[in-house]
Amino acid sequence: MIKTMIALMAFAGLVLVLGGLGYIEDAPLTLAHTLVGAGVSLMGIMLWIVAMLTAHYHAHRNDI
Repeated sequence: MIKTMIALMAFAGLVLVLGGLGYIEDAPLTLAHTLVGAGVSLMGIMLWIVAMLTAHYHAHRNDI
């Protein structure tokens, strides 16, 4: 169950990053649209980091 959740979080993070970059590319070049796209991309990166930290914690939770 946890491995499926980690895989889905990592995939969702990738989709958010690509979606944010695509939004920046397709949107008019205004500061507001650029910041929205950058924010979406950063949310994707943060989700990916959470997925990797969860995987690391799950693999090493019984270490001393």
